[in-house]
Amino acid sequence: MNAYESIQRVVDEIEARTEAGLGLDGVCEVSGFSVTHCYRLFHSLCGRSVKEYARLRLLAKSASLLIGSSLSIANIAAECGYESQEAFTRAFKSELGATPGKVRSGEVKVFPLGKINLFEKYYDKVANTFYPDPKIKVIKS
Repeated sequence: MNAYESIQRVVDEIEARTEAGLGLDGVCEVSGFSVTHCYRLFHSLCGRSVKEYARLRLLAKSASLLIGSSLSIANIAAECGYESQEAFTRAFKSELGATPGKVRSGEVKVFPLGKINLFEKYYDKVANTFYPDPKIKVIKS
C-alpha cells in the first residue's frame, strides 16, 4: 500500500468517526504509519492537519443538517460535538463566514469542504499509476 492509499484510509476513517460522533483517537492506526508520520503525510497531501480536516467536515455535516432538517441549531451543535450553541455559532461563522441562522433561512449560501479523494487528486490516468510518494523532510533547528 502506498502513501496515498494509506492517507485515503485515514480520510475514510475520519469520515466514519465524524458520522458516528467519535473522536480522533487512533485514527492514524489504519494508515500503518506512526502518528507523527501520518500527521505529516496527511498535511502534505491534504493541505490541512488531521484535526482541522475533521473539524471542517463536522461543520460541513452541520451545514447540511441546517439546510436539510428541522433540528434546532442547539441540537445540531450538540450532535456535532459542541458544548454550546454559542461555541458552535462562533466556529461556524469563523470558518464558513455566516451564522447558522442565516444559512438555515437561506439568506446566505455556504460551500463547506467536501470529502477529500486522493485518488482523483494524485492518480495519473495516462500512466495508470499514482504519482511517486511524497518525500517528507524534517528539518531540525
